Amino acid sequence: MSKSTVIGFGKLGKALSYRLLSLNRLSQIVSRHIFNTADIENFKGKVQIEKNLDEIKELSNSIFICKADTEIEKISKELETLFPNELKGKIIVHCSGIYSDDILSNLKSQGAYTASAHPLQTFYNYHPAIFESIFWVVQSNFFNIVRPILEEIGGKAIQVEFNQNERNCYHASAVVSSNYLNSLLYIAKEMISKTGLAPAILLPLIQQTLQNNFKLCDDTSHFPISGPIPRKDFATIEKHLSALEEQAELKEIYSYFLLITAKVAKQRNLLNQEEFEQFYNIFKQHTNTKFQNNS
Repeated sequence: MSKSTVIGFGKLGKALSYRLLSLNRLSQIVSRHIFNTADIENFKGKVQIEKNLDEIKELSNSIFICKADTEIEKISKELETLFPNELKGKIIVHCSGIYSDDILSNLKSQGAYTASAHPLQTFYNYHPAIFESIFWVVQSNFFNIVRPILEEIGGKAIQVEFNQNERNCYHASAVVSSNYLNSLLYIAKEMISKTGLAPAILLPLIQQTLQNNFKLCDDTSHFPISGPIPRKDFATIEKHLSALEEQAELKEIYSYFLLITAKVAKQRNLLNQEEFEQFYNIFKQHTNTKFQNNS
């Protein structure tokens, strides 16, 4: 694997920089942000660190763009302007989940091997093994060239040919798996904290729930739910809603997921139409939110 440049030092850029440094594959970091972090001391004297692209003396063989989605096109144009005679044969990868490799088409036309390679992982906390066992979702005409670089970093590269709608759905699924799962866990911790119990008491329940889902993860009909909805214990749900009466924000969020879960339970034939209507009548009585019964 050739030496690499990382453009951007957010959570992903930081993780990628540390991983490439450990592999002795990091040549330079381009970031203003890194100068405001303690991390810079770990890279000084080992790699070139610059605030701007125009301060780079020579392009590395491979370049990872780890900037915000809105900045990728700007970076791509800047690379073309600054290095018009050095792009041929360079491997240039952006790591956004929402854009295909088309956003780098100007660099491709200059002879660069371009790719969209999204690491399907959350990089909130970096640790040395964070790239192990992940998947890189790659859209590129140069998959066989890009793949070895990605897999040396860690994980497995998967080639896709998404249209934009498929790509949007893919990225939304990643957001649900990470961000929205975080939101649910946050709400659970908020609720249990009202009882005086420590949120950590929920960990075995959360871990077992995840394991139940992992068991048949590729089966989209698999919905390993237990609790009051599949038991048709609507009086218990009524008590939940009443208990949250003084917590308007928590009640609203709980209500959203309550209705979503009931609708999925109906789709999976865990509730019939009559049972769903019974649930929905109780739901309407205890919520002020403007949900519709679209079942």
